[in-house]
Amino acid sequence: MIFDSDWLIEFLDGAPDLDTLADRLTGCGCLVELREEGDGAEKWDVEVTTNRPDAMNHRGLAREASVAIGCRLRPLDFELSESNEDAAELATVEIVEPALCSRYVARVIRGVSVGPSPEWMQRRLINCGVRPINAVVDATNYVLLELGQPLHAFDLDLVRGRRIVVRPARDGEKLTTLDGEERKLDSSMLMIADGEGVIALAGIMGGADSEINDETTEVLLESAHFDALSVRRTARRLGIHTEASHRFERGTDPEMAATACDRAAALIADLCGGKVCRGRIDAYPQPWEPRQMEFSVEALSAFAGLDIPSERVVEIFDGLEFFSELEGDRVRVNVPPHRVDIDRLPDLYEEVIRHVGYDAVPAELPILPTNPGHRNPNWELIDRARVAAVAAGSVSYTH
Repeated sequence: MIFDSDWLIEFLDGAPDLDTLADRLTGCGCLVELREEGDGAEKWDVEVTTNRPDAMNHRGLAREASVAIGCRLRPLDFELSESNEDAAELATVEIVEPALCSRYVARVIRGVSVGPSPEWMQRRLINCGVRPINAVVDATNYVLLELGQPLHAFDLDLVRGRRIVVRPARDGEKLTTLDGEERKLDSSMLMIADGEGVIALAGIMGGADSEINDETTEVLLESAHFDALSVRRTARRLGIHTEASHRFERGTDPEMAATACDRAAALIADLCGGKVCRGRIDAYPQPWEPRQMEFSVEALSAFAGLDIPSERVVEIFDGLEFFSELEGDRVRVNVPPHRVDIDRLPDLYEEVIRHVGYDAVPAELPILPTNPGHRNPNWELIDRARVAAVAAGSVSYTH
């Protein structure tokens, strides 16, 4: 994935030079494969493995860098001013299939004037391989690259009934997507509909009939959490791959949906001169449930083959925003919602080991008990057949 080096550094308090930053990221498992000059900053091609969607954005990668370097990750800082109009009175949201959409957050921004985004935003988007379109759409793409949460902006005046319904498509329904292609849908695909029909492919691409245009004055901003398998199946069936589907297919943070929606709404209001209506429309039928895991530092050290101080273990987990507790030899961590890859204790061990440094792990294999091998009974028959064949002159005796 492509990252803007200046954007990364903005999140790091006490960032080192770029060479050191690239080396430390590579050392902790985020391989910086290519560095080249971009517009005002270096463009970094970083190998982020498919199980790490949390690092597929600038703040997420900066989180990794802060632990690898030993500096502070700066908090996301923005101001959101709201008008006195209540967003819930201007639009409604309904989720028909909570198993496929556990959360749908919406914001309403009124009085916008759509135009081009500022040069600094366009520069960063281009450095990351994203084409600027207009200030509203660019703001959603900017927040996607910044926080890893896909968003979509609808022209609220084109959302019939000012109603959003998240539901499976009906067999035979059709949608013309933003790329101009007409898509034939079926009941296996999750859609975003309005009061009359389908207006977007959930987690993949919006529809042409409700897109932001030069005449748009009211924006409905979507920030949701969709089931990864559902998005993957639909994207593959329709032959579509987008920045949004790339993230949703791997798993997004349901708690980030609200923060990203606020961040994008504040950007749109700032860039387009609109007013953000009071409150979020937040349908959250299946809230994220916190999960704790506990392990022994002694067991971790035995697994790694080296002694790791308890204080270093806690420092690493706190820096990765796991927020740990140490009681004697036991460490208890809260698995954050952005870490969809953490399932077992070895997953936690790996978090520590890669930041301690793989080169610190001893190269010797552990001594394991072994038992004498047993000869396969069939081998004797094979040997006799080979000897008989050689004696008959039909084959040479080779192995």
